[in-house]
Amino acid sequence: MRFHQPGDPAFSVVAGAVVDNEEQNAMSERLANGDGWLTTDCHCLRCESLRVLDKLQSFQHVHRVHGGKVILVLLDLDNFGFNQFKSVPPQPAAGEPNCFAHIFVWCFFGSCFTRYHSFWPSDETVLLPFQQPGAAPQRAGALCVTGDSVWKHLVLNKQVHFTPCGGQSQGADNVIVEVVRSFSLTHPLILVTGDNGLLQYISSHTRSVGKKSRRDDDSRADTVDFASPNLDFVNTLVSGKRFIPVWRDLSSKVHQMVASGRRT
Repeated sequence: MRFHQPGDPAFSVVAGAVVDNEEQNAMSERLANGDGWLTTDCHCLRCESLRVLDKLQSFQHVHRVHGGKVILVLLDLDNFGFNQFKSVPPQPAAGEPNCFAHIFVWCFFGSCFTRYHSFWPSDETVLLPFQQPGAAPQRAGALCVTGDSVWKHLVLNKQVHFTPCGGQSQGADNVIVEVVRSFSLTHPLILVTGDNGLLQYISSHTRSVGKKSRRDDDSRADTVDFASPNLDFVNTLVSGKRFIPVWRDLSSKVHQMVASGRRT
């Protein structure tokens, strides 16, 4: 696979970048904060999708050996997860499979993420201990020592990916919508978010497989439906964004998808 390189017309430091007419590519410092935009890696949706598919294939190969099934969890990190997933997950309920054996987590965050957190999310920074408001900042190398947080499980087993998104309004949401549209036919998906607007949009544009898309009757781009043989949601607002109820809800939906025998 070939990723876009700096200078390529499609090169972008964030997914979902908005390119002005006078710009030759999407490498605009307006779309990402700090030094993040100086990266030489392309993070357009195409390149990010290729990275995720490669990681997902490797993870699936390992777990298919044990008869496992992998579900792609889309995590809206702007609304939930960065701090909550530093917690230790509860043990699976009787008869339920180990959630970690069946999920790959794809995280999305906007360029305003560092307004509320000290670091960009990455394999290293998500392992930092939870920082109380007003506490001294943690250095980037001070890793969590508990060893069994959600992030620890995901990072050590290489079942997580972080995608930076554009800084325009609803930048991460727009990328998530495109991912759902692209992946919902081929992969079981669970969207975890606390954004009611995003949930309502996707839910209202979801149709059963085989049903005629409204695109056939209406040329407007915002009427495109999501075909969803295997699409589910976890609304973190229902429990007030509390970790344990959200994790149990996610685990339950993973269990249902695995038990249903839906296609991977």
